[in-house]
Amino acid sequence: MATTKAKTKSRAKKPAATRSTKAASTKAVVAKSTPVEKHKTLLSKVFGRKYDRSENILTIFKSPKIIGAVLAELIGSLILAAVLISVGAFSSYFDAMLVGLVMLGLSVAIFAISGANINPIITIGLMVTRRIAPIRGVLYLIAQVCGAWLGMLIISAFVAFNPDLGVQLPVMAEVTLSSEGVIGTFWALACLELLGAAIIGFFFARALAYKRSAFTFGALVAAGTYIAFTLGLYVTAGFMGLQEHAYIFNPAVAIMYQILPTTGADFGDLMSKIGIAFSTYILAPAIGAVVGFYLNDTATAVADTPVTE
Repeated sequence: MATTKAKTKSRAKKPAATRSTKAASTKAVVAKSTPVEKHKTLLSKVFGRKYDRSENILTIFKSPKIIGAVLAELIGSLILAAVLISVGAFSSYFDAMLVGLVMLGLSVAIFAISGANINPIITIGLMVTRRIAPIRGVLYLIAQVCGAWLGMLIISAFVAFNPDLGVQLPVMAEVTLSSEGVIGTFWALACLELLGAAIIGFFFARALAYKRSAFTFGALVAAGTYIAFTLGLYVTAGFMGLQEHAYIFNPAVAIMYQILPTTGADFGDLMSKIGIAFSTYILAPAIGAVVGFYLNDTATAVADTPVTE
């Protein structure tokens, strides 16, 4: 009888051992994935879709949440634009710190509602890296531009409230090409806008990994903003000798900041000035933010890829 019981116990243990062996073999197969499969996985992590497939133009308006998200983006952009225009030329590092603190407060306040993009370069970065649906991104961009416009109107109203003081809104530095065809401030400021936006985009992408904590998310966004604006101040004031407002890292505010020219010697001159301003303050930072997002995605995907033997 004892022998029979022992045999029965040994037979009962075999299925568990078999399962563990199968699990180990499955892990071994996964670990020994081919280099081609490894690269496919890496590319899917970097370039794959990360937003909900079901969210599109036909479904997004079925929930009132999108209205709240758009309003949050509008209000956040309004406040940010008002602060950026009021601070003006960023003549001190305290101004850069102030912008960082504003970003911290806004990010923590509206992150749970809309994700706290507040800046078109962030929304464009999220769209290009396929983190949000295109329709949501378009709605956010419209809200951000409208919010920046309202912020500009509010600050302009305060300036016009007492004209006897002679207060004027800060003036953007003119971005030009020299008459000899040699590149003037264009490439320097365009590269600065791209670099600063890449920093902001990278920090925002990293902050998304801590989205369960609104304060940690906001702190990373604020840190990236502070670093970008401090770098801008160093470069423009220290290396380029510019005293005017020469960087902004926010296309919505840039448009409302009256940086797009409205006059010129002729139509060709006007279009040339508009093209230069557009490339410097809108196109360059948008590309920079996308670069920042992809740098984060690439680094994260490589770090998470298992080592094959």
